[in-house]
Amino acid sequence: MQLYRWRARSMAGKLYQGSYLADSKQEVAAFLHENYDYITGIEEVQSFTVKISRLFNSGKVNDKERSRFFQQLAAMLGSGIPLCRALELLKTRCPVSLTNVCCLLIDDLQAGKALSAAMKKHVHIFRPVTVSVIEAGEQGGILQEMLSELAVYFGQKEEINRFLKNICLYPCLVLSLAIVTGCLFVVKLLPLFADLYQSFDLVPTLPLQVMLLVREIAVKYWQAAVFLSLFISYYLWQRRYSLMKWCFCLPLIAGYRQTFLEIRFCKILSLLLNSGISLPVSIKTAAAGSA
Repeated sequence: MQLYRWRARSMAGKLYQGSYLADSKQEVAAFLHENYDYITGIEEVQSFTVKISRLFNSGKVNDKERSRFFQQLAAMLGSGIPLCRALELLKTRCPVSLTNVCCLLIDDLQAGKALSAAMKKHVHIFRPVTVSVIEAGEQGGILQEMLSELAVYFGQKEEINRFLKNICLYPCLVLSLAIVTGCLFVVKLLPLFADLYQSFDLVPTLPLQVMLLVREIAVKYWQAAVFLSLFISYYLWQRRYSLMKWCFCLPLIAGYRQTFLEIRFCKILSLLLNSGISLPVSIKTAAAGSA
């Protein structure tokens, strides 16, 4: 259910306005037609949290949102709700990126297109593997089952991604602490070593001289040092995919990545074959989806 703010006028020109809780704008319009003569406006009332999420939403859809979308759509189709009506209900509880896509899908469905054909226009959200499974479900009359399979697939994929992020959290924390410790050593402890060498009239070693020189330059030109650090961080972030490819080529990591790609390929292939797609097409689509 969604809260809508409406405005209407009577035959005499008197203005009426208020709020109405409904599933869609069409339901609000039907209510107003029964009680008033002219409808001047219907708009959706968004909460503060929804506005904030829409403001910071980058337009991307993660696997958890895809899994929830397909799961809810399959449940609605299983309860006998028509496809367009199900998408109308879903767009009120989806992220902003999926809300816009739902509106476009509804327009295409009302124009007579199939769901798979409508999804092909949104490659950034619905991958070719997803479209192929949806198309097979439509042709075989098992669309609800295929939507449930996609929900399970994206749910398992999200669990794997979350597991990988969790196991990478500790190394990242250790690396961050090491960087902070190194900065504290350079700023606080390094001058003490320099004073100690000077008190004994000793010449600092070459590594110590280099570190002292770097510290002196960093302290004297700290603005340039901060700018250089930010630039290096930005450059590494922009080149993160190239760095990831380089890391995937390392001997130990390459073996685990190959195993992961084989598991994902077999999972996608079994999903496509279960949906009724022929073996050659399934292999080609699964290979494209596992790349």
